[in-house]
Amino acid sequence: MKTATAIVCIALLVLPAPLLIAQEKSADSKEKAAATETATPKHTEKAATLKYDPANEVKLKGFVEEVKLVPKSCTGETGTHLVLRTDQGLVEVQIAPETFLTDLSVTFTKGEKLTAVAAKVTRPEGDLYLAREVDRDSGTLVLRDPKGGPVWTWKKS
Repeated sequence: MKTATAIVCIALLVLPAPLLIAQEKSADSKEKAAATETATPKHTEKAATLKYDPANEVKLKGFVEEVKLVPKSCTGETGTHLVLRTDQGLVEVQIAPETFLTDLSVTFTKGEKLTAVAAKVTRPEGDLYLAREVDRDSGTLVLRDPKGGPVWTWKKS
């Protein structure tokens, strides 16, 4: 039952609405649904490996070197990532889905000074930090609860 629930949750967050509607229309679309179900666990496994772990929290201080929009980042949506120049070098920090930040009218600019509380996640393509809070001149942006649960999912309830 966990697998079915995970597939439904991922489908609601990741798949475009027309694809979901097409899967419900006819029996011959079952092949498409099976292909989607086959592909979904791979995405789910990758997302699971990028889980926020408060035990891995660090405080990063630096300047925004680059603002990146990353399609299908670990949030399943296009995510906003910042490349920060810190005393330890360049690090990549996942902030939140682009749509969530747009809804809040939050933007980041190159050269902006900030401090982030984030959990380090090790991936084959390099370390990534998942931000929980970002402190900047304009105030503190809270992105996750103390256990690491993303606040942008709260609005989907």
